[in-house]
Amino acid sequence: MRAERRQWLESLDARPSGAAVLLEDVEGRALIVKANYKTYWALPGGMVDTEESPLVAALREVKDEVGIVINPSDVSLMGVAQRMGDGFITYQFIFTASIKESQVKAISPHDPEIEEWRFISKQEVLKGELPLPWSLKAWAHDQSGYFETAIADDDNADTETIVFSTTGGDESSSSDTPVRKGASGRLFITRHGESEWNLQGKWTGLTDVGLTEKGISDTVRLGQLLKDTTFDVAYTSALKRTHQTLDALLKGAEITTLPTIHAAELNERDYGTLTGSDKWEVKDQIGEEAFNGIRRGWDYPVPDGETLKDVYARVVPYFETEILPRLQDGENVLLVAHGNSIRALVKYLDQIPDDKVADLEMPFGKILVYSFDHDHALPVDKAERSVDISPTKA
Repeated sequence: MRAERRQWLESLDARPSGAAVLLEDVEGRALIVKANYKTYWALPGGMVDTEESPLVAALREVKDEVGIVINPSDVSLMGVAQRMGDGFITYQFIFTASIKESQVKAISPHDPEIEEWRFISKQEVLKGELPLPWSLKAWAHDQSGYFETAIADDDNADTETIVFSTTGGDESSSSDTPVRKGASGRLFITRHGESEWNLQGKWTGLTDVGLTEKGISDTVRLGQLLKDTTFDVAYTSALKRTHQTLDALLKGAEITTLPTIHAAELNERDYGTLTGSDKWEVKDQIGEEAFNGIRRGWDYPVPDGETLKDVYARVVPYFETEILPRLQDGENVLLVAHGNSIRALVKYLDQIPDDKVADLEMPFGKILVYSFDHDHALPVDKAERSVDISPTKA
């Protein structure tokens, strides 16, 4: 495979190829530029010169066009597309990178062909009010990878038609936005915000308590990290602290409505006779070893309650039956649950052995992002997003 890849890359020298970088600011918006010879806004980028890699070309163009230097180690490949133009085949490489506020302030077009620059959100792209190339549309639809496309390229975004394979053979269809075979769906997992009993250091379990003011405000801030994503559905447990958390997330993300499913299978672990007890008083009574067994163990018994293994037995089948098919179809799913129901699900998604589960934790203020494709039941990629919050007694 390495030899084939090297041969393919070397063959690019004989055909014109392009490379561009999608630069995201701290708010998740993309930097776009307007050249005087184009009818549409585009990403900073240009042609790949002979004996030059696409990455080197892309970063060179960013420096030339907008005057900022990007470290190659901070760049990821978003996708590659095949393009048809003037009778020849080209390839376009789209890279992504995040830029800091200081770099935004340093933006200064150097290329005399660049007339304007601005940042655009995914929501603005989806509105379709600006003429934009396929790469921005792919980004707004959370699509990445290899695009089996043929794009008529005449420097006019309004006439760019994307043709994508529907069968893997000769049949094709057209769309105004790029469609990738095996499109990736993403699962966003987060824990409910601080609850009234978290604040008191009590084992809550199935007790239906609400969030504190801190829990709500922390979650609104966390929701701001979701502004760049269009969701298809949300899942919560049947307990109101996850419902309140979802409301706060959507407020922070500026999402007005989202279809939501409440599932008891995602409920917190039942702590049995320990429910309502002060955790730290119980620790003093039973000792640290037993305390850690109850809190973090895989199959450590709890009087009249559930072990983490019991939680796993209801969470994972529900995920496989109800949520996984949506992800494999390319949907984006937001899941709000509890410390232990999330630990059970993450144990499955990350394939964590039983004897390592004690080290697994789901803190407040964090979002886990798993990517799925059509052909796999387990995620193909994982990322995290988080905000700094003051600790709670949970």
